[in-house]
Amino acid sequence: MFSTASAARRLSRQRRPRRRQVFGLLALLLTVGCAEQATRLELTSVPRPEGGNLASIVAIEHGEQVTVVVPAGRKVYQRTADEGSWKRTLVYWPAGMGETGANLFDGLSQQEASFNFPSDQLFVTRASELWTIATPSFKHKSYLLVSTDAGLTFSEVALPTSLAEVQASPRGDQPAGAASRLRILKSADDRLFITDSRRIWQLEAEDATAIEAESWRRLSIEGIDFDSTARTTQLPAVLRNYLPATEQRPFELLTVLQDQLLVYRRAKGATEWVLTSSLLTVDRHLLEAPGTSTVYLLAPEAVYRSDADGERWDRVQASGHGPQPPYNTSLVALAASEEPAGHILLLGSHDGGIWRSVDGGAAWQEVHLRDPDLRSITGFAINDRLGRIWASTGGSGVLTSRDRGLSWQPDNQGLYATRAFDMARGPNGELLLGTDAGLFRLTGEPRAGHWDRLHARATSALYVHPDNMRIFSGTFGGSIVVLRPDGQQNLSEAAPLGEVDTVLFQPAQLQSSRLPASAIVDIRPRPASQQMFAWSHQQGPLSSNDAGASWRRMKLSEALTTALQGQVITNFATDQDQRLFVVSRSMDHAQPSQLWRSQNNGESWHAIYYFMETDADSPLRVERELHHLPEVLFMVHGSRLAYSLDQGTAWTTLAGPWQKGHIAAFGLFDEQAIVVANMPHASEIFLIERPESNGPLLAHYTLDWPLDQRFRQERVLDVVSHERYIYLSDVDFVFVGTLPRQRTRLPQGIAIFLTIGGLLILTGASFAFLRQR
Repeated sequence: MFSTASAARRLSRQRRPRRRQVFGLLALLLTVGCAEQATRLELTSVPRPEGGNLASIVAIEHGEQVTVVVPAGRKVYQRTADEGSWKRTLVYWPAGMGETGANLFDGLSQQEASFNFPSDQLFVTRASELWTIATPSFKHKSYLLVSTDAGLTFSEVALPTSLAEVQASPRGDQPAGAASRLRILKSADDRLFITDSRRIWQLEAEDATAIEAESWRRLSIEGIDFDSTARTTQLPAVLRNYLPATEQRPFELLTVLQDQLLVYRRAKGATEWVLTSSLLTVDRHLLEAPGTSTVYLLAPEAVYRSDADGERWDRVQASGHGPQPPYNTSLVALAASEEPAGHILLLGSHDGGIWRSVDGGAAWQEVHLRDPDLRSITGFAINDRLGRIWASTGGSGVLTSRDRGLSWQPDNQGLYATRAFDMARGPNGELLLGTDAGLFRLTGEPRAGHWDRLHARATSALYVHPDNMRIFSGTFGGSIVVLRPDGQQNLSEAAPLGEVDTVLFQPAQLQSSRLPASAIVDIRPRPASQQMFAWSHQQGPLSSNDAGASWRRMKLSEALTTALQGQVITNFATDQDQRLFVVSRSMDHAQPSQLWRSQNNGESWHAIYYFMETDADSPLRVERELHHLPEVLFMVHGSRLAYSLDQGTAWTTLAGPWQKGHIAAFGLFDEQAIVVANMPHASEIFLIERPESNGPLLAHYTLDWPLDQRFRQERVLDVVSHERYIYLSDVDFVFVGTLPRQRTRLPQGIAIFLTIGGLLILTGASFAFLRQR
């Protein structure tokens, strides 16, 4: 019997650790079941619609094959001249340039903004080589690059010694990228030149792989005074364009901008430049007609021609341009011995028109109509052997001509270079995307990116009315296109031509975009009313009393215009009882943003709230949604999310994890709010139920960006939700993520409380059980 009792006690001691393990396991399971789980949301890039913004176009010959190349944002697209679709190339950049080295447009934007140079000088071809100057960022030095495989790979080329020294050691008041404003030029006989603001170098090496600093010969500028300042601007003279001598034209030409455009001439073999003429303009391009001595000077307002020695310049008037002449952007000349002048001129303008002349500019024929949304012609490429001409555009992709410029057709198959300016949820929940190539609807599987174009007008603002399901899209040209559920389409010229207002409207999601003054940037209805409002970029607000069928321009009150001097409007909201809200932001980011309210439909305004700026660039956004109560306004600013129930006078802050980061995007959908915030180590998205009543945080997810887009995660500007899909946009890209199936999950505070309580109960029960044993 003693042995039996001893065995029982030994068995009891052996079972106690197992019981503890069971109780510990139960406690762990309870903890896992109750606590908030960290969830990740994987994002995928959605292919963009075809067409879009191009800065340049070139045609490169490789034996019998002709390859057309266009840069588009951080990509380079290629296609053979006669067949196939455009293919995005995976560009390999030299070591040291990093990911941002792929952005060829940074340096180009600096040049265009400062000196009004044409964008078609971004790429230059020599034989089968492709040359470019890339500036990775404004504060970075410039790189001279060459590609021998039509843009697949680029190699760095040595700059002249004196130029490289300036690039490495800019003046103390200039960033490195602004040290010299480099441009690369090519002559008709394939000679290459580099210029900065006052010097010229000629490349004397023929082998692109064997270029050293000594391969560049600096040309003399003796006779030109670059040190004297202009009388009106007090700025020094700046070298503009250079044209070397040829067999038909035994003299060089050079233009210098001071108070006027000065044209210098130097005879072949001479040492000094001689000032021959001056013009009241700024030149964009200096080119010669093939096989002749005729030289053309392209200016924004006209084309000038010189037929003799470069001393006399005749202004060429392009007939038929209308009362408001376009801004000339690009000019090209192609040989045509059968024509009266022996060549054909093609002139591209900022409004998308193309003009053709066969008599040296005496008469012009409009061969491509102007674009109502001002999608400009940015460059031309010619291949005489194939008889093909291509034109790049600032929004419509590529145009091609097979009849020497008489007619033009779009050529955009596979060219995804559109910019997304606004997103919205369509009447059936589908994604609507407003781009520079038109308004598109995403159908089918989002990751496949099947787009239906609803209209071709460049779209900068979208609104879908929840009551009648009409789609309102504002265009670059100031029109508002209304798409009805029955498929009918109405067009209203909403923003009439007129004087530009002194107040600029630049919404947060468009703060980095360059828009025409007439572009519609916001569309809003008044709750429970036929009245609607729209706002253009720089031609003021508009109103409609017939649900958007017709529009009239509203004039801002003089008091508000005066108060907003030095500020930008960034937000607009509507409410009942003639209430309107406007958010203004000072150009000086250290100054507070202000919320203005009008109680009488915009006749008078009062500043009712001030928001101090944060260290980060944090524009204030005030939003409301027709599904919510009319008196509820929502505000997003920096890391703060708040709501107001008294018409914006007082605000209640919504507490949440986003307060530890920076809110990048905010949206209201089906009584839920979606917040996208850049946290210290990742971007996260939060789903909040009924935020106006301090509703619970339904879920939050850490965003997993596509591997090649990680460096862009700070630029999220817009968010749209539909069922389980979440769409994010940052102008250049659209991303989609699929939410996991909803599971019953307890709010974090309750989960923690139940977890601690469960552990205490289990611990107490285990001690009681062990004491009984």
